[in-house]
This record gives sequence, C-alpha cells and structure tokens, in this order.
Amino acid sequence: MPILLITRPEPAAQRFLDEVTAELGAAPSALISPLTAIAPLEAKWTGPSPAALVLTSENAARRAGALGLTGLPAYCVGARTAQAANEAGLVPRSADGDAAKLLEMILQEAPKGRLLYLRGEDVSAPLADKLGEAGLTCDEVIVYRQVQQPLTSAARAAMAGAMPVLVPLFSARGAAALADAAQGGQAPLHLVAISQTVATAAAAIPNVEIAIAARPDAPAMAAATAALWRKLLGDARIA
Repeated sequence: MPILLITRPEPAAQRFLDEVTAELGAAPSALISPLTAIAPLEAKWTGPSPAALVLTSENAARRAGALGLTGLPAYCVGARTAQAANEAGLVPRSADGDAAKLLEMILQEAPKGRLLYLRGEDVSAPLADKLGEAGLTCDEVIVYRQVQQPLTSAARAAMAGAMPVLVPLFSARGAAALADAAQGGQAPLHLVAISQTVATAAAAIPNVEIAIAARPDAPAMAAATAALWRKLLGDARIA
C-alpha cells in the first residue's frame, strides 16, 4: 500500500488531504508531517497608505489586518490567498495560482501609487524587483518566517520502509526540505510538483520519480496526486 506524505504546514496540509480524498472518493493511507511551520513576525508599516497590496501567500494575507491595512485592493497569486485576503477585509483579485500571471496582471493594470508586498522571509522570485524594473514602486514588509521542522517518527519510518511514498511539493523550498529529510531513506519516492521549477529543485533527491501538475494550483495538484495514487495502488496490487 503506498503512503501519501503531506509536508505542508497546517492547516493547509489537512485541507489538501481532504481535497485528495474528495478526488479519490475514499481516504488514502496518509501521514501529515509539516517540514515547515509558519511563525508570524511583529512587523509594522509606517509608510503612506499603499494604492494596493501584493500577496503571494494566504499567510501574508492574514497579517494585513495586524498592520492596519484593510479596505485596500489586493493582487493575489491564487484563490486561497484571495479568500484569506477577503477575510482580512481586503478587496482581492486572483491570478489563478500562477505567479507569472500575477506579475502580468499588475503590469497590465499599472496601478497608480505605491504598492506594498507582504511576504515571508524567503520567496522564490523577487517580485518587488521585477515590478520596480517595470517602473512601478513596490515596497516590501516581511510578515512571517518559515521555520524548518523534522519529520515525525511515523514519517521517518515510512521513508525508511519499502512501500512507495507519494509526496506533493508546492515550492522549491519544500523540495529542498524534503531532500534534507530524505537523507538515508530507502522508500521509493514519487513526487508531484506544482511547477517545473519545483520539479527541477527536487531532481537531486535520490530514488525519485517526479510528475508535474497540469496547472500551478491546488485543484490541479489534488487531481495529479490522486491520479498518481491510483497508479501506485494499481501497481502494488499487480505486484
């Protein structure tokens, strides 16, 4: 029986497991072992009120209220971030889960005034720099930190075993964390990457096969994970 290992922070991990379960119509054999935890930072914004916010994670969106930034338009990378922005009292626009489309959307609309990018300590792309290169002014505030966590004992046992382990990966940082956690593991690893960038970051992990989701969003990741789970389960039954 293959094992689905979800390494996202909570509550996103449980939500993704629910989405995969809905795709399969039954609960897979799964373990949740976040490799990072979200630690909010006591950030402040003392500058002028921005024309709009830029948000690439729901964790950042949730911090807008603490900075007194409500009622503003918010350019959001995807639906989850847009939902969190709405709950925080912002007026969101979603780029459907694609960071490149988010940049394109902002550049096409070319909002007047300064933008403010709320982000984590580590980001995969220098979005503020790209906006600046295009002639837009974008300030940044770091509002949370991702703290690396070890695998749980159950997850370590799965990685040391003989059964296939299926891991969805949502970021290059997550791929790097898995590479560290997988050191010395024996289990065959099957990864579902949200993008080619993430797949490239995961390619150095030994004993691994990688599939890439059709689109860089959670529904496509759930569909790809469910499809690979069915394939692995079928292979196990044949064996």
